[in-house]
Amino acid sequence: MLDQARLIIVGGAGYIGRALSSYCRKQGTIPIIFDLGLFGDPHPSLQYIRGSCFDWDLLKATIKEGDIVIHLAGISNDPGYDKSLDTSLLYDVKNFDRYLKILADQRIRGLVFASSCSVYGEQDEGWVDESTSLKPLTQYARDKALSEEILAKYQDRVNIQILRAATVYGRSERMRFDLTFNRFMQEAAQGRAIQVLGPHRFRPSVNIEDLSRFYFILQRHLATLKSGSIWNFAFENRTLIESALIVQKHFRAPEPFIDGGIDQRSYRVNSHKVQNYFKFQPDFDLHRACVEFGSFPEDYRTVNKFVYQEILEHRSKSQSGSVARKF
Repeated sequence: MLDQARLIIVGGAGYIGRALSSYCRKQGTIPIIFDLGLFGDPHPSLQYIRGSCFDWDLLKATIKEGDIVIHLAGISNDPGYDKSLDTSLLYDVKNFDRYLKILADQRIRGLVFASSCSVYGEQDEGWVDESTSLKPLTQYARDKALSEEILAKYQDRVNIQILRAATVYGRSERMRFDLTFNRFMQEAAQGRAIQVLGPHRFRPSVNIEDLSRFYFILQRHLATLKSGSIWNFAFENRTLIESALIVQKHFRAPEPFIDGGIDQRSYRVNSHKVQNYFKFQPDFDLHRACVEFGSFPEDYRTVNKFVYQEILEHRSKSQSGSVARKF
């Protein structure tokens, strides 16, 4: 394992970043947060560098402060991704390539990159594992798949680990209710019928606490891992209607209703590689999340689920005249 490594979380002030940085603090690791600040600032106890990871001078100065980078930055929501001018880490492939080259030139020990199970798209039969052919359906998923291809160019210079996580749910200091299972809990807790798109399509999920714990484990074990390794991270493989019914029954909400729109994604994800290599087992599930959600403060549980898109759209309009777009 790596000892005394300085950890930089790029995109560490968002939904997952807030939970991960909190977990790191509890483990005695104080990460450096490098974030544009689009969704607010991180915990005040953390070293915070506010800016774009495509600001090359700032990036170089920041990387000198650390040994390992966990890269969470990027819009992780399909509606927001499509609407925002600041959507993609890969709106310019040259930028992402240059970003990785700077990391390699600075000789960081390792990079953990947040990919997504969305790259699997629509899989008709069976379970997918890390070797399954990718079938991304959305621009967000296509860019994640492309990012993995670009990362492969640098795996001989930097120890690169790619984490493909399922749809995340659970509590964070920067909450998001546009995410499917968080939205399910919010709607049911408010006594409303859960809206379900594509009810019989499989959508695996993972709790944010388990995901944070695994990110921490992964960066601690970099020295023992083969560069270029890919890790599926998904433990609850249910159809959307099955998950909706779990939430609905817990909150005694009205029966879910099926919306006319259909999300074509459907896949069941095998995470045996994570379980076998790290002996990892999740501590949380959707049942437990429902119990915890019921204890959230009322103002926390009623956050506008569209606030994520609204922030992006506001930023897009304010920058609509710009020629260059920075992440």
